[in-house]
This record gives sequence, structure tokens and C-alpha cells, in this order.
Amino acid sequence: MEVKKMLKIMVLVLGLMVCVTKVCEAAPMGTAWTYQGRLMDANDAADDLYDFEFSLYDDPCAGTQQGSTVVVDDLDVIDGYFTVELDFGSGIFYGDARWLEIGVRPGKSAGSFDTLIPRTELTPTPYAIYALEANGLTLPYSGTTSSSAAAFSLTNTGTGYAGDFEQTGSSNANGGLNVTTSAGQYGAKILNQGGYSGYSYGLQVDTEKDTGSSAYGIRSITSHNNSYAYGLWASATSTNSGAYGGYFRANAGGTYLRGIYIDADNTRATAGGISYGLQLSSDSYNGMAYGIYSDVGVGSGSTSSLYGIYSYGSHSGTAGNSYGMFSSVYGSDTGNSYGIYSLGRKYSFDTAGTAYGGYFIGDNDRAGGESYGLYTTATGFNGNRYGLYSEVTLSNASNSNYGIKTKVANNNSSSFGLYADLDPGKLGYGVYVDLDTTSASINTQRGFYSNVNHQGTSGGVYGVQSYTYSSGSGTNYAGYFSANSSPGDTGSLYGIRAYCDNDTSGNKYAGYFYKSGGGNYAGYFSGNVHVSGTLTKSSGSFKIDHPLDPENKYLSHSFVESPDMMNVYNGNAVLDKTGEACVRLPEYFEALNFDFRYQLTCIGGFAPVYIAEKISDNRFKIAGGKPGMEVSWQVTGVRHDPYAVAHRVQVEEEKKDEERGYYLNPMAYGLPEEKGIESVRNPRVSETRQVAKKVD
Repeated sequence: MEVKKMLKIMVLVLGLMVCVTKVCEAAPMGTAWTYQGRLMDANDAADDLYDFEFSLYDDPCAGTQQGSTVVVDDLDVIDGYFTVELDFGSGIFYGDARWLEIGVRPGKSAGSFDTLIPRTELTPTPYAIYALEANGLTLPYSGTTSSSAAAFSLTNTGTGYAGDFEQTGSSNANGGLNVTTSAGQYGAKILNQGGYSGYSYGLQVDTEKDTGSSAYGIRSITSHNNSYAYGLWASATSTNSGAYGGYFRANAGGTYLRGIYIDADNTRATAGGISYGLQLSSDSYNGMAYGIYSDVGVGSGSTSSLYGIYSYGSHSGTAGNSYGMFSSVYGSDTGNSYGIYSLGRKYSFDTAGTAYGGYFIGDNDRAGGESYGLYTTATGFNGNRYGLYSEVTLSNASNSNYGIKTKVANNNSSSFGLYADLDPGKLGYGVYVDLDTTSASINTQRGFYSNVNHQGTSGGVYGVQSYTYSSGSGTNYAGYFSANSSPGDTGSLYGIRAYCDNDTSGNKYAGYFYKSGGGNYAGYFSGNVHVSGTLTKSSGSFKIDHPLDPENKYLSHSFVESPDMMNVYNGNAVLDKTGEACVRLPEYFEALNFDFRYQLTCIGGFAPVYIAEKISDNRFKIAGGKPGMEVSWQVTGVRHDPYAVAHRVQVEEEKKDEERGYYLNPMAYGLPEEKGIESVRNPRVSETRQVAKKVD
């Protein structure tokens, strides 16, 4: 859509660069040049602070931008006149025509720039930028300069090295390269941005040594008296694959082989100091995180034990907890395997502390007998009684925590993950859950978590099933959910969150809502609703308070439908003195749409207007009109973004065999609700209707 313009440039004066063939090496010529102009605001000379945005193109209407965009903030415009220095970089002016596009906004504004049309052609072009001639280099060489740019720069566009340093003197001589800095963050900085398909290395070090003492690929000596000192610090970032802060591999023919050997000496630390042989920190926002990941294997003939991770801790103090570890291992055919093996040991001379390590199995093969993995009984006359009390404190652990988690698998009769029997004469809760999370917690909490495994050939599976019957006048909820957050909370908040996988055949609903009969709503939302997939409906409309009588009437309009995923864009354009107009569409237009259609209508007169140039680079051109004529235009396009391409609307489709004879809207055809297609897709709907009829 064409941007309305209040501002315009009246006078253009270019300050040309000096054309040189050779300049003094101590004062290199840059690529900046001076631009002068006059800014008019509604036919008056502008006089204030303005922000400018300058872009250079190779075409007056569309074309390709040349160089970078230059933004100048709070430029003082006096009586319309302003002067600014522009620098679009090197390699921009080499003989071809250039057009300058200018955007302006008031200096106090943080909004978008108003783009001035048309672009201004840069006609005076008697300038060029010449590379300085190198006079050669005499060794040994030493020089000093003061500049924010590199003091020495080498570029090799071929496949060889940009620089090659070799030292062939005495065996006890210094290295081939010495870098010393007394300021800044890096002693030496190496950046590899190559497009090589194999591995890329910021630094590769090869050390070859046949005799003498040890050989080090990298040796680091770090001294710091006021903060942490790191012998080696590495950071690795990868967007699409794995990343290693450090990758170490050791091959040896001797007795000992260590991928990493770490010796932590804390003998000089103050009292209470901590020593870590290995300290790891692992953070993950989307995937799994491992503090330590171990992959260990032994030969098939080995009789030795296998430990994924082996940890031994001895606690001889008078207080403090003792913890074994968490381990997942795969053992041999004859040895034992423990998914989790935990030992909390307390010696007889310990004076305090509790040790926990519990494994519970309830196994009962007697006919009619019951089995309890854990059976508890709580009795008392005063105070609260807990059949089972579980306390989970969330700190900074990355895993979910459950006060109680139950899982029941039953191939025969009914299964209850949790069964509650209440005295109907008193106030009671089938399940009452009170969770409290500390302000520093980053973990998930579940007031109620249900996991049901049903392997029968028929019958339904319900994570939660709720029926509510009432003959009173009060409000009744089969399910009531409320989610509240404290002031300052930044996490997500869901009143209801439902998930359904799609690993098997049949209908899958993350949420299913049914309302029998007409009127009212199967679902009512007060607020915004977002659907990330495809919204399918029998009809659609908006309904608002009537603008002419909002107290007594509603106003409804039906949606505009199309067999295509069509987007509509429109606007008005004023033709220039040649009877043409260049219309600019949103930057995302061609990325979102294809298969364009055009409509043009003259306003206040008639002219044979037509599309002179089709949409390209999010622009199209109108021609054939009269100067100053206003033309109304409309453009449509069909979505071709990745989601639309993968989810095209199937305009006509055959019903499945089991759905034939049933309707999405049976009552619209004079048929009963039982002829609705949901009776086939979800037989439970019919059962619910029958229950409702019995209650009525």
C-alpha cells in the first residue's frame, strides 16, 4: 500500500568525494560523502529535530538495495536545510546509476519512517575510490599506529593460508608467533567462518615429540589474585547439532588411559573451602540435560562388574545427609542390573540425620487376596491424620516432582489410580491437593496427575471422569478449574491444558465438548482464542453490540468464505505526472502469497488504467491514468507459507464408510440428534445423551 507523505525534499546538493590516484599512506581516504538537502513539511520549511533513514538502490521504483541502510537520529534541520555524512561502504559506486530512498520521522517519534517518493537519482558521479598501493615490506619491520581498525590485515581469496609463520632456529628458541597485549579482552582472537562441509576448527594445534618430557597440545598458565582463574575456558554454541565445550580423546599403549585427568588441590584454601575434582553445569530449555553422561561397555567374556557411574562417598561427620546416586545401567546376562540403586547408610555412632533407601513390592498370588505396594494406616483423636504424607520441596532440580504419583495397569476388571470414599453427611473432598512452590522453583507441579494403561479390546479409558447431578438451583460444574498467579510471575498459566497423541488410528481429540439440543454453547470463550492448526466450522460470523442501538440490539455479519486460502489487500493510489503510480505492499507479501489477482477502479473520473508491472519485490506499477487521478486498487493472493502448503483445504471429500448416513448438522435436515456424525466418531456421546434423559 502506498505510504502517504507529508514531507518532501526540495533541493538536492551532493558533496562529492575527492577522486585520487594515490594518497599518503598515513591518511587513507574513506568511503563517506556529504549529502545536503532541504526538507519541506506541508509546503513549509521544516525547522526541528528529525530522524533520517537513507537507502541506496539500483532502480527508481523496485530494484536491489546497494550497501547498508544509514540511520541518522536527531538531525537538526534549520529553515528546511540539513547536511549529513553518508557512508554505504565500498564497492557501491562503480559507474552504474543509483537512486537514494529517504525515510523521515520527527526526532521525538519512535514510530516507523515515512518513505519519500519518488527516489532521488544521484546524477553527479565523477568520483571513484582507489585502493592504496602497497610499497612492499622490508624485514625486520616494526611500526606503530593508532586506529580503531586492524593495524595489519591480510586477505587471501584462494585456498592457501592468509599468513604462514615458521621458526627454524635453535631447538630451545621461542615459538613461531608471539602475541602480547596490555589492554583488551583477548590476547589473540581467532574466528573461523568457513563453509567447509567437514569439521571446522577455530584453532588446531599439532605437537610432535619423540623424546624428552611430556608433550602438550595446549599449555595454559593463568594467574589471577582477585577473581576466578581458568586454565582453559571454552564456550560452544550450535543451532542444529551437538555442541561440546570440550572434546577430549586419548589413545595410549601403556597402563593408564584417561580421557580427562583433573587434579584439584585445595590444601591452601581457607577453612570451609570446597574442592571439586569435576564440577559440571548443564542447562537446557528444550531438550534433555545431563550433568554427567556416561557410556561404558565391557567385553562379552568379562566377569567384572559394570558401572555406568561409580560413586563412593564416606561421611564421618556428626551431621549432614548421605546420598548414594542415581544410575541407569545395562548388565551382563548373569549379573544383576539396577535401574536405580540407592543406599543411604547411617552408622551407629551418628548422632543425627536420616537415611532413606526404599524399595517396595506388593506381590500376592492368593485367590482373592489384595496386594499393596505400600499400605498405611493413620489413627488418632486429635490433630490431622495422614494415611500417606509426602512432602516434595522444589529447588533448582530440572526434573518434575510428584507428591504422589500412581499408575495402575489392569487387563481384567476396573482399575483405580486413586479411589476415595467419603462420608456423605459431612463436607469432604475426594481428592484435596495443596501445592506450594518456592519463588526460586523452575520445576513443574501437578495438583493431580493421572496415567491409565488399558490393554483390553473394548471399553474406554479415562484419565479423569466426572459426573455431576443436581436437582437444585445452584451452579454445577462437572469440572471446575482455576489458575492464578502472583504479581510479578512471568511463567505460563493454563486454566486447562489438554494433550492427545496420534500414534494409533481412530479419532483423536485433545478436547471434546458437546451440548445437546439447540441454543447456548458447547464452548464459550471470553477473551482471545488462538488456533495453531486448521479451524473447521459449519458456519462463521461476528456478533457485536449494534452500533446504532448497542443497548437493545446485536449486529451479526457472516464470514467471507473461499475454497482457497486467500488474503485480500487494498488501498488508494494517486497517479504522478506521467499517469503512473508505484504501489508498495508489505515486506512479507511475496513470502506469504502467490497466484495474484488485481482489481483497479478510477475515482472521480475514467481512464484506461492497467497493471504496467506485475508484483515483484513486493511492488507493482499502475499506468494509463491521468496525472493526479486517484485509483482504488485491490490485490488478492493465495497463501503459500509452509503451513498452508502442508495443510491445503480439501474442498470436497467423501465420507468414510462408517460415517455414511450421518450428518454434521442432522437437525438442519429435520433429523434427530442420534443421526449426528459424532454418534459414530464418539459412541460415548450417545451414552451421555441417554444418561441426561434419565436424569431429566
